[in-house]
Amino acid sequence: MRTQKGFTLMELLVVIAIIGILSSIVLANLNGSRQRARDAARVGDVKSVQLALELYFDNAGNYPSGTMSGNPPAGLQNALAPTYIATVPILPLSSDTYSYSSSGNTYQLSVPLEVSGSYTGTCGNASNYCVTPNQ
Repeated sequence: MRTQKGFTLMELLVVIAIIGILSSIVLANLNGSRQRARDAARVGDVKSVQLALELYFDNAGNYPSGTMSGNPPAGLQNALAPTYIATVPILPLSSDTYSYSSSGNTYQLSVPLEVSGSYTGTCGNASNYCVTPNQ
């Protein structure tokens, strides 16, 4: 009597289905980690610009005035780089934009977050990370 070695078609389909389910679970969790990583990069970029703004203030006696937005805002790039920061960092996604407004002795700089409430800035907005001058 001869026995055949190997897997049946049904066994292969079950294994493929299990692998598919496990990979979709892993990818779903990985996406959340990517969002949190991009938020961490945004917060780091804002803190770098905040430090450059404080250096600008120490030298000029005021902050660059106006309302600007962009990735990065051209007005901030012109005012801060290359003296106070090498270049204003570009945010992780092309759809991200800095929002900056100043009236001389104060400013507000913010960026949107993907994971609402993942970081708390000084402006109290959960969907944006926002900073104001160091007091």
